[in-house]
Amino acid sequence: MTASSWQPLLADILRRQAADLVVEHGLPGAVVGVVAGREPDAALAWSYAFGPQGGPAGPNQHGHTIGPDTLFRVASITKTFTATAIVQLRDAGKLHLDDPLVKHVPEFAAVENPFGPIEEVTLRRLASHSSGLMGEPPLDHWISLRFPTRDEWLAVLPQVKVAIQPGSAFKYSNLAYTLLGEVIERVSGESYPAYMQRMVFEPLGLASTGYELTDALAGRAATGHLPHPYADEAAIAPPSPLNGMAAAGQLWTTVRDLSRWVSAHFRVDVQEAGGVQLLAGRSLAEMQRAVYVEPSWAGGYGFGWRIVRHGERIYHGHGGSVPGYRSQILFDASLKVGLVFLIDGVGAADAIAGELMDTLTAGVAAAERTRPVGPLPATPADYRRFLGLYRMRHIGDILLRVEYRDGQLLLKEGASIFPTPPIALEPTADPLAFMVRGGRYAGELLTFSLAADGGASGFRASGFSFVRLTDPDRNP
Repeated sequence: MTASSWQPLLADILRRQAADLVVEHGLPGAVVGVVAGREPDAALAWSYAFGPQGGPAGPNQHGHTIGPDTLFRVASITKTFTATAIVQLRDAGKLHLDDPLVKHVPEFAAVENPFGPIEEVTLRRLASHSSGLMGEPPLDHWISLRFPTRDEWLAVLPQVKVAIQPGSAFKYSNLAYTLLGEVIERVSGESYPAYMQRMVFEPLGLASTGYELTDALAGRAATGHLPHPYADEAAIAPPSPLNGMAAAGQLWTTVRDLSRWVSAHFRVDVQEAGGVQLLAGRSLAEMQRAVYVEPSWAGGYGFGWRIVRHGERIYHGHGGSVPGYRSQILFDASLKVGLVFLIDGVGAADAIAGELMDTLTAGVAAAERTRPVGPLPATPADYRRFLGLYRMRHIGDILLRVEYRDGQLLLKEGASIFPTPPIALEPTADPLAFMVRGGRYAGELLTFSLAADGGASGFRASGFSFVRLTDPDRNP
């Protein structure tokens, strides 16, 4: 669905809500952007820039008007880019996600793992913050704001420990993503920034994204601010380049470029990578699946993406924090909408973005429900003979339904405490055989058998036999 059906009303609601939140949280300034659809060139559906009193933002010190093309440091949002690059290299056959880190960074063998072999620290666990690795190199960079070079953090690896059992819990780690950046360099044979420029920024058209401010970009950069502890004023934040830890959080970018980035991750239905399609759709979907889930099931972490449940909706996203800047991106993959929120100061970017995202998804979902629907496709004659209720032979309480909905043959379960969404049955060259695309029989063939009258008498799947109980044409 295009943004045109819901944008006018929602834009005004979001502008008013965001203005109130900017004032409530005392922010020096912020830019919000709404992402819609899977086409990066049209991804930014709406944006607005706010000043400290919730009104329109003014120009920066270079005379640039703050807006969707203003550069901000987005800190740990960088990690979503780093994770994508790791999956690109996997798809190119240069590594496996379950490789032990030590395979690619042999110096990591000096790290102590009191819970078992160092090979338990894998690329997948590093990217999902479930490696158990300590959060930072054992240096004073968050105190001095002088972050280590590559040689400096490599030199202290013998002082690093795996702090908790790998795979046992979520434990956020900037060191983990610093190490993933090193993997990208060693596997690709080029520097981390050079690889990202060639394989991510340029193909997707992220012309205002990079790890350092060039002369051409510096005039559009927002100035970071730190609040005064005892007065209603803010000081300019000191510089804090991440140096050898750039893969964990150094990125500069804009609302417009981040909108392109979010939109690119909606393209899970495109089979092959190429151009703006940074990864094949199956790899994008893989990144969005949870590797680690919180015991409460309220959230988790995929391959580079945080995952959170808000009521009935699932959001993916990431935030970032460095001195003087806060950032948050969120998206709802089912609705193909997202939100970008960047602050040139200190504030609860995640909480504010979450409130705005709830408003956005509620409005888009309501518009979707009222969208005019054309005539539904008729059931093909060859599929009509399969429709009905089926019972597993010898186990009478397992019932499955075969239905035709929205132009697709589906397999549906009966009532269960473990409900399964409708499962697509994909046709094959054999008109009686279908590939199952989900659930218990995923990736296996389901083959119908016919009765004397040409209707289905049952089907077999994964060694189980089902008998057809009802024919909807005869038993409406």
